[in-house]
Amino acid sequence: MIDLQAAQKYGVDVTFDANTARPFLLPGMEGKSSRYSSHQNKHRGTQGLEPLYCVLGKERFTSGRCYWEVQVEDKVKCMVGFCNDSVMRKRRCEIVPVTELWTISLKKENQYWAKSRPPTRLYLRVAPKVVGIFLDYEAGCISFYNVTDDSHIYTFQDTFREALRPFIYSDPLLT
Repeated sequence: MIDLQAAQKYGVDVTFDANTARPFLLPGMEGKSSRYSSHQNKHRGTQGLEPLYCVLGKERFTSGRCYWEVQVEDKVKCMVGFCNDSVMRKRRCEIVPVTELWTISLKKENQYWAKSRPPTRLYLRVAPKVVGIFLDYEAGCISFYNVTDDSHIYTFQDTFREALRPFIYSDPLLT
């Protein structure tokens, strides 16, 4: 794992693709529920899963290193990280952490989780205003940093088998 300043040297501009904005189903966010629009309600019948509305970056990474940042200060609930490129080819899918999605979730009430299997509760000294995400494809790691206090949040270790895309979710009803 490298420190934040070293990761920032691999900064890239991430452009989000509006064509990828769609609902996904993810195992419930620690049993918490949120308000749903009528469009979201059609997905509520899937027990234990919570509909998420996300968008993916246009960029696909199959090698090398990259770093990008997301402002999370005013978000009530959000998830940021990377997902497999193939996630977008599924219709109503259940994204299983670690196998298709490497993210952390942040909630306004200072609840932070790595979406690992099982989910890992994260305890941060300072609430992040900006989260940095670093990918080292060959090393199989995705690291998250709290840019606000220059600290490491969490690192996923895995073997990537396909292109990865930046992933961001922010509940539009809760922001």
